[in-house]
Amino acid sequence: MSFPYLSDVINYFFGTHWSIPIATFGSFVGLAILIASSIAQKEVLRFETLGILKNAKTAAGIFVPTHQIVSNLTVITALFGVLGARVFHILEYPSEFLHDPMGMIFSRGGLS
Repeated sequence: MSFPYLSDVINYFFGTHWSIPIATFGSFVGLAILIASSIAQKEVLRFETLGILKNAKTAAGIFVPTHQIVSNLTVITALFGVLGARVFHILEYPSEFLHDPMGMIFSRGGLS
């Protein structure tokens, strides 16, 4: 059985007929990013308490605890991961991109 949307999972297990257009794959990717960020933040905090990592110095010269930077790094990495997947998808299908550039940029393909 295939569940492309979260509503398909809910409808299958509870017998409802909802239509919620939230992709299952994207939901699990988002959940994985949140869990990985939480684990990384706790691990970096542990390294700080052990003295393995020191405070990070920002461009403004301010020292910030390293574990506070993990959330910023997570957001930047997730955004560039999605953008990189989109660029690779466009480079993989150049004829489709030349035929319909905006449709290719804003399509749902290329992220799995």
